[in-house]
Amino acid sequence: MMERRSRRSSERGQALSYQLEACVERTGASFMVLADDDGLVLASSEWDAGECEEAAARMATLGLCEDSVGEVWREDRSVAVLAFQAIGQRLMIGVGGPSVDGMLPEVARAIEGAKRILS
Repeated sequence: MMERRSRRSSERGQALSYQLEACVERTGASFMVLADDDGLVLASSEWDAGECEEAAARMATLGLCEDSVGEVWREDRSVAVLAFQAIGQRLMIGVGGPSVDGMLPEVARAIEGAKRILS
């Protein structure tokens, strides 16, 4: 069987970042960020750390339930967010860019990858 992943890591944080980076490459989004319920960044694609931290903090204010969708935005950027349950807590993955229309399926794919890495 052919290996699809070009980068891998046994360190969870790095593996999560690789997962998010691969999703960004497929969508053309600006970034993806994995955050906890308090808005703490657990992993992000390679991008501006300050933007990812701001997005995570804004995501936390949505108060999303598991498997629910939300969106936060500024004039120049939108972030579509999905919440999910893993490692005994509610987590969120957000995808950001000038437009996030149609990107929720890729967020769902990132969630499945994150669940595998965190299990």
